[in-house]
Amino acid sequence: MDFSLKLKLNSISHSFGNKYFLFKDLNFEMQQSDALAICGPNGSGKSTLLKIIASLLKPSKGSIELFINSKKIERESFYKHISLIAPYLNLYEEFSALEHIRICNEFVAKDERHSEQSDEHRKGDFFSQSNFFMEKKQELLDLFEIRKIAIEPIKTYSSGQKQRLKYILALLKDSSIFLLDEPFTNLDENGINIAKEMISKLIKNNRIVIIASNDSREIELSKKIIELA
Repeated sequence: MDFSLKLKLNSISHSFGNKYFLFKDLNFEMQQSDALAICGPNGSGKSTLLKIIASLLKPSKGSIELFINSKKIERESFYKHISLIAPYLNLYEEFSALEHIRICNEFVAKDERHSEQSDEHRKGDFFSQSNFFMEKKQELLDLFEIRKIAIEPIKTYSSGQKQRLKYILALLKDSSIFLLDEPFTNLDENGINIAKEMISKLIKNNRIVIIASNDSREIELSKKIIELA
């Protein structure tokens, strides 16, 4: 059985007090290996749209549908299948990278015991599901050059190191959909190259990637563009 993935936005609108609409009647459909860039000026609703897709916000109007192997995923379970990387997502300053990873592991392990996701989704993944965290934790810490400071509290990290850790946590979850809000924020050239490589891998490995950005380096990773006014 081939893995299939579909995300549909149906007439999504978001307003403040039913007067000012950030965006209105957005409709689009994505499937596995699709990459979309959401562009537009500051305040046009790029981050808001990502939050709506991630179920962090409820739209004023419209609906979102997610299908994995033709099975419809309930809205309250979207979080199990979505990873979000964004500047406004905070880390615990007193915790280390390893402690963040442990917490992430505990949440994922709990969800997988009640997973709606078919085993077919995991077959052939570039991240093997067998002993997933144990096998990939060190690999990602090395890839994003965090291993040497992994036991240090986050408050000692630079902004770039914090951004790298956000990538690690998102990738360890091994989601079907990756929402990236200005994904190169605070990264140096080396960090950007690592992020580019990983985003390209996600797309090649049947994930849906949605990037909110006006940065041409980030937009060029996408196959389609939506412009918000």
